[in-house]
Amino acid sequence: MFRRNNIQPNIRFETEDTYASHRMVEAGLGVSLSNYIESKERSEDKSVRLMELDPPQIVEIGIATPSDALISPAAKKFRDFAMKYINEITEVTE
Repeated sequence: MFRRNNIQPNIRFETEDTYASHRMVEAGLGVSLSNYIESKERSEDKSVRLMELDPPQIVEIGIATPSDALISPAAKKFRDFAMKYINEITEVTE
């Protein structure tokens, strides 16, 4: 996303953990880019403010599973749930 928009951030700290990134923002260490699904519940305590990007940015995600004959029942159920959820939120945001 940064490369697409010709932005070179001055990164001093980084983490893949959403909770840790929100705590770093809360401590005044900068800003964090995270997806809405993870950030929504973390921001309910109002210590971190969510802001939309302008223009909105799209991040592609995917799911890979073995064939239905080889996938476990639990993994199949999760895959089906995730695909339904992704399709629902895609319809809402378009």
